[in-house]
Amino acid sequence: TGVHEKMIEDNVRMHAGHLQLTGAGYLEDRTLERFVRWTPELAAAIESAPGIAAAAPRLNGFALLSNGQASHGVALIGVAPARESGVSTLPGRTVRGAFLDGSAREIVLGAGLAEALAVDVGGEVLVYAVAYTLENAYELFRVRGVLRVPEPTLDRSLALISLADAQLLFAYDDRVSEVAMLTGDPARLDQTRRALAARVAPHSREALDVNGWPVVMPELAQMILIDDAQNYS
Repeated sequence: TGVHEKMIEDNVRMHAGHLQLTGAGYLEDRTLERFVRWTPELAAAIESAPGIAAAAPRLNGFALLSNGQASHGVALIGVAPARESGVSTLPGRTVRGAFLDGSAREIVLGAGLAEALAVDVGGEVLVYAVAYTLENAYELFRVRGVLRVPEPTLDRSLALISLADAQLLFAYDDRVSEVAMLTGDPARLDQTRRALAARVAPHSREALDVNGWPVVMPELAQMILIDDAQNYS
């Protein structure tokens, strides 16, 4: 049980959070068409919900990063740096340079990705993406930092920019893909989830989903379930 709790906590704090607020159906197709409007009213509703300890909005997109002759497809994530540090361990995984501080057109790369692009702190990469409006979007970003994550595939494909820059790049206005949250008592996950869903519903014109980590990370939940079945049989 202790090992399972440590696995859950590590994965929750890596990125997913105990709970995630998304547009309805986002986990099925993960497109820009499924979104949450990150407004001051919604932020206040989340922060005042019982059991919520911290919340971080993110914009998840796909992009092509280029440096010279090297290019690489990436998971491009826009984050609010001050909020992200309260929810995930990503800021603390920086091994060179520094994590984002909200400055414009700065980017943090996974160590494997930086190596593949032959770029380091202080260098520049061209970010190319397709915006929400279906227009081509591209911008030069300066590498502010390099971080290392334990999953090799993610280390080679992770790039982080500020949420403000991501919303500009993807022409996304006040929209975000998800809001990741930590709870004060993980044992009361379902009660907190239901209370949060009721709290945020009046503050959104679009349908929203609130899911716990077992739905967001089904592979982890299934592995623990199978391990429990073997241990207790």
